[in-house]
Amino acid sequence: MLAGLRVPEEGTVRFLPPEETGYLPERYALHAAQPVRRSLEYFGRLRGLTRSAARERAMQWLTRLQLEERGRERYRDLPAAAQRRVAIAAALLHAPKTVLLDEGFTDLDPATHDLLREEVRAMRAGGGAVLLTSSDLHADERLVDGVVLMNRGRAILQGGVTELRGKLYASGAPRLHDLFVEALRRDDAAARP
Repeated sequence: MLAGLRVPEEGTVRFLPPEETGYLPERYALHAAQPVRRSLEYFGRLRGLTRSAARERAMQWLTRLQLEERGRERYRDLPAAAQRRVAIAAALLHAPKTVLLDEGFTDLDPATHDLLREEVRAMRAGGGAVLLTSSDLHADERLVDGVVLMNRGRAILQGGVTELRGKLYASGAPRLHDLFVEALRRDDAAARP
């Protein structure tokens, strides 16, 4: 819903304008036959950048991600790791205020992981918001202020990392992962007739 891909069944969702929002899907979908630089420029234009600004930002991101030599290659011809880096650039090149990272740190090489982590920190420091969905609780908990565990479309456990750590130790669970698994088990048991 936050990415605008589904309509809420109930309640309300307020969307920011596209030029203020970035989205990195788990399965990225850039135009396979398009040269990488042109694809990035296109995404920049979709997000409100002028033609020249989109071209400049595309080149900046390609350089930053060490892909400047591959800007003329088709997206589908890039190795998977390079495709992931291009998708990150497409999500961030317009300097959005809010970013949705769906499994954003999955399948990243260490250098790209560090770069994305620094981007997230910089966005937060600048007042931006990052919504990170992840199944890797250990790698990402250092980046977040709050955690929400969803099950069947409902929040079943939420709080700040420190607060959840308190619940973790009180429950005797050795890891945050274990606390979440227990919360899911309880919620599933409560839902059974």
